[in-house]
Amino acid sequence: MTEQLQYATFAEQLGSAFTIYYGADATLEVHLVSATEQRAPTAAGHAFQLIFQSDVHEHLPQGSFLFGHPVLGEQQIFIVPIGPNAQGMRYEAIFNYV
Repeated sequence: MTEQLQYATFAEQLGSAFTIYYGADATLEVHLVSATEQRAPTAAGHAFQLIFQSDVHEHLPQGSFLFGHPVLGEQQIFIVPIGPNAQGMRYEAIFNYV
C-alpha cells in the first residue's frame, strides 16, 4: 500500500472520515482536516503532513495505529497527539519519502 501513502492521495480525501483501530475492539473516528506538502524536495526526499481531528478530548498515545478508510483501505499510520481544540483532539502524521 505504499503507493497510497502519497500527498495527492490523501489531499483528495480532505474532510473524509477515517477509523482508527486500537485496543481489543475499540475504534476512534477522525476526520482529515489538513494535508500540507513540503514546497521543495530536500536531499532526504519529499515530505507531507496530515492533521486528523476527533470529536472527543480523550486522546490516543503517540504510536502506530491501523487506519481504515472506505477509499484508501487499511494502513498503519504513526500519529502524535498535538493537542485539543474546541472540537476535540488533533493528531499529526508526518511522511518522508525519497
